[in-house]
Amino acid sequence: MCELFLGAWKLISSENFDSYTKELGVGFTTRKLGSLDKPSVIISINGDIITIKTESTFKNTKISFKLGEEFEETTVDDRKTMSTVTVDNGSLTQVQKWDGKQTTIKRALVDGKMVVPYRMCDLFVGIWKFVSSEKFEDYMKELGVGLATRKLGSLAKPTVTISTDGDVITIKTKSTFKNTEVSFKLGEEFDETTADDRKTKSIVTLEEGSITQVQKWDGKETTIKRKLVDGKMIVRPPPTLDVRLISDP
Repeated sequence: MCELFLGAWKLISSENFDSYTKELGVGFTTRKLGSLDKPSVIISINGDIITIKTESTFKNTKISFKLGEEFEETTVDDRKTMSTVTVDNGSLTQVQKWDGKQTTIKRALVDGKMVVPYRMCDLFVGIWKFVSSEKFEDYMKELGVGLATRKLGSLAKPTVTISTDGDVITIKTKSTFKNTEVSFKLGEEFDETTADDRKTKSIVTLEEGSITQVQKWDGKETTIKRKLVDGKMIVRPPPTLDVRLISDP
């Protein structure tokens, strides 16, 4: 299957690349240079070693690897990652891990073109520790949560673990108050039991760099947005709550 990717590939077009690199933490100048660039990608094989060269006016990079074996990589934006490449459903799938974060790059052949989608949701993968919150008890009160549960929830210091398995995303929340876990596919409704025992119909989408979760129950609705800001994951249910978590490498 890898042989199908051999050759030189030229960039034709890209969408939302600046937004993606911004979420990676890439600086403004580097993002703009990268957005204007028109790289060529050359893929070759020597025995069981695959080499991918990226050449551009901005920066040249080269990686060589064996399928399924982890290797060190310095990306075009100078991240130092531990990477693994596999063949997955006809795609060359490259997973990069660094500083407790993870992203997945899939190279697929579509109508004679190599399409390389970057999954924004992978930027949220990792373990996130609670740093601070504002007006959390007020938010729970608006949801109808009882006094005792609100007090326990306000004292909790949750750890959130986000992982992916193919197109399934899992969010685990652990605390001294209660542990919860949800698994879902983007855009598909699922049943959820929240930490305060609400039974909701929930749906998660990716909107403007945020993981947006809508919960509906008993004719009510709330929206939770998870967004990366300066290396922290900010969780904002409306209208009052601001929870900050940091990555735990």
